Amino acid sequence: NRHAMEGESESICTAAKKLKLSKEDHGIEVNESFGYHLINFVAVFSALSEILVCKQCGKNVTFTQASKRGLGLKLVISCEGCEKVYINSCPLINNAYEVNRRIIFAMRLLGIGLNGIIKFCAFMDLPRSIYQSCYDSIVNNILIATEAIRTKCITKAGEDEKIISIEKEQMNGITVSGDGSWRKREFSSLYGLVTLIGWSTGKVVDILVKSKYCKACEFWTKKKDAAEYEEWATSHLEQC
Repeated sequence: NRHAMEGESESICTAAKKLKLSKEDHGIEVNESFGYHLINFVAVFSALSEILVCKQCGKNVTFTQASKRGLGLKLVISCEGCEKVYINSCPLINNAYEVNRRIIFAMRLLGIGLNGIIKFCAFMDLPRSIYQSCYDSIVNNILIATEAIRTKCITKAGEDEKIISIEKEQMNGITVSGDGSWRKREFSSLYGLVTLIGWSTGKVVDILVKSKYCKACEFWTKKKDAAEYEEWATSHLEQC
């Protein structure tokens, strides 16, 4: 069986090994009823108003919006005889709508920034998602979270690779391969990254991102004669 032979082969490609390992290590059940759906507010809730009545007083109900922030809002359910009921359109993270963080995270994974998000929302007739200050704050939160997860995953990958190396009586360290990529083709890209991949596990054990362009360097180049330049240059050396 050629598939069995490839599965046992030591020279199986890194990508295939990673896919195989991901299936074995992570069995995650997904509730398909949980998630987001795009709806036309007027079309849906106007129809609901025609067929629903208040459970407490039996009078007609209406649906409106309040506390709109980005793509999140509070759904307001009103009737003539009872107090208004407010329902969040999505979960909250520190009193902020989770959907705003989610769309920024998703768009960042696609290489799209704030202007792209604004255009997407405009084309889809969605509310403007967020403003610059909110965007910067959310991106910083995502950075902190991804750095923590990256450190944990890389540490675990290194430990797994070391265990297999010891089992193979390879006591002088671990065997890795390197791979690099750029933001765009040819040599005009200003951003690039390099990864070290464990030979036995196919997992990334280290990663480094480098850039030919730095906004801080551009700013301080104009102030080389300033007294603070040397102090800044020393502290910035490891970052750039």
